[in-house]
Formats: sequence, C-alpha cells, structure tokens
Amino acid sequence: MAPPYDVLESLPGVVPDFAHWLPLDKTLGAYLVGTFAGAVLYGLSIHQLYRYCRLFPSDTLFIRILVAVVMLLETAHTAMTMHTCYFWLITGFLNFSALMNGSPWSLDALPIILSFIMLTTQLLFAKRVFLLGPKYQLVVGVAMLFLVGEIGFSTALTYRAFIVKDIANLNSAAWLISTALGLGFAADIMFTATLTYVVKQSRSGLQRASPIELFMTYVVNTGLLHCIFNLISFILTVAVTYSLIYGFFSTVTARLYANSLLAVLNSREPQANKGLEVFESGSAYGLNAITRANRRAAAQTWNVPQVNDEPEVIDIKVTTERGEWERERRKEDKRATLRSIAR
Repeated sequence: MAPPYDVLESLPGVVPDFAHWLPLDKTLGAYLVGTFAGAVLYGLSIHQLYRYCRLFPSDTLFIRILVAVVMLLETAHTAMTMHTCYFWLITGFLNFSALMNGSPWSLDALPIILSFIMLTTQLLFAKRVFLLGPKYQLVVGVAMLFLVGEIGFSTALTYRAFIVKDIANLNSAAWLISTALGLGFAADIMFTATLTYVVKQSRSGLQRASPIELFMTYVVNTGLLHCIFNLISFILTVAVTYSLIYGFFSTVTARLYANSLLAVLNSREPQANKGLEVFESGSAYGLNAITRANRRAAAQTWNVPQVNDEPEVIDIKVTTERGEWERERRKEDKRATLRSIAR
C-alpha cells in the first residue's frame, strides 16, 4: 500500500533547513529523553500529592488551591510534551515538510504553561520570604516583577509560535526563549539566595542532620534544585543554536517546580498549628504574645525558616515610697540608740 505522502517530494525544499537540526540526538532525541524524565518526575509529584492530601486534609484554603492549580498545569504540560513527541515521531514520521513547516499546537502552547507553573509555584516561595520580615519584602517585590516579565515574554513567544507555523525559524525566536528563562531564573535565585541565607543563619537543629536532611533543607526546600536546572536551560538557549537540548532541562525544571512545592509543604509538622489557642489578656505583654503566636503559626503553615528571635529588653522599674522608707530608718536609729544605752 502506498504511503499517504511522497517522502521524496518533501525533501528538496526542506533539506537545507532540516540539515541545521541534525543530528537528531540534539533535537528530537533530547526532547524525547526530557519527556521520559519529566514523566518520571510527574509520577513522583503524584506520590507527593497523595502524601499531602493524607497529612494536611484541612490545610489553608489558599495553599490547597495553589497545589491544585500547580498539579493541573503540570498534568497539562506533561500531556503536551507527550503529544509533541507523538506528532514529531509518529504522525510526521519521514514527512520532513510537515515537521519543518507545521509545529504542533502542544509545542506552541508549552511556553505559557511553563510560565504559569513558575508563577504559581513561586507564590509559595514568595510568601515564605515575605514572612521572614520587612527587610526581605523588597526582594519579594522585585522577584515578582521578574515573574510578571517572564509571563509577558512567554505570552509573546506563544503568540508567535501560533502565528508563524514554521519550526525552521524557531532559532530566530531564541531571544524570546532565553529572555523568558532568564527572568524566571532571576526570580528563582532571589528567593533561593534569601532562603538559603536565613537557613544558614538559623542552623539550630541542623548540626546533627543527616546528608539527606541537609539536601532537603538546602537544595530542595530553598528551591536551589529547580534554580540550577533553570540556569542550565537559560545558558543552553543562549550558547547552543539549532538544538532542543534546552528542552530536556526545561521539561525537567517544570516537574521540579511542583516537586519542590510539595516537598516544602510535606516537610512541615502535620497539623502543626492545630490546637494553638491564644487568649487576649488586654495588656501590652498579652498583645505581644498574640502577635508572636500568630507569626509563629503563619511560619509553621508556610514552612518559613525559623529565625532566632532577638533578645527582648525588659525594663524593670523599682519605685519606693520615701515616707515609709524614712519611718523605717527612724525606727532603726531608735533601736540602735536603745541598744547603746543598754550597754
């Protein structure tokens, strides 16, 4: 039976463009391996989601919505990477004209999906840094601006991909890809550096920690792991042309965002803030105690690194009544006089 298209007819016009993307190891091969790795990490995130639902069934509503949105985006991203591989390797098998002149919709939509995965995941890290104190809130503001810019460039890239259906010109859009990834990395490194600094400053309890605990604390819970992969993706988009190797790291990065989010949430004490009741006494000390208790409860809910509290200054005022003191002094003088007369 004759094939549905003539392979030879598709070759002359596309061979020069297609040659730039050879060998396939650095393009379709790298993307396929990234899809496999992403599927494995997606399974890990499903396991972490199951643990989260078991450990924190009554977690804060915002956090539960955040987890649901991130997992929906991760599911969509995983399905789209699989569809892209199927289109390139099965539907368009040996049809070079279709491969070079018609990218699948799933590939076109990936940038905007990845950008929203970054944004929603980083909301948790932004909240953790925000709760560290007023001096860290500027970091949150600047990082969120970077994330908004990253969404803007990803939207432009997605729009261009749907309008210009020609993968041969993908390399001309590399600056959009690199800029979006660069802005995402800038936000990542700001949150990661801040959290790492605070964790290092409050190392109480980590001196005897196992290597796995140290890895979870410094690499996963601070966001350092997905920050490293994001940096590699950014470098590859800038340094390597006509390649999809960055797609491998980008896909893995997308899965690491969800896994980092769930790892941070699952490393909390189960129901840590349950049973905490603070009664207002009406005094200044009581109000300060309520403030500290609320701050501590929020830190436990969002798994904020515990910064050692600064020593409090307690003012002690000693007041005396002069009249009473003088009477006691006169009595003591009178006793001394009587003792001297008795001698």
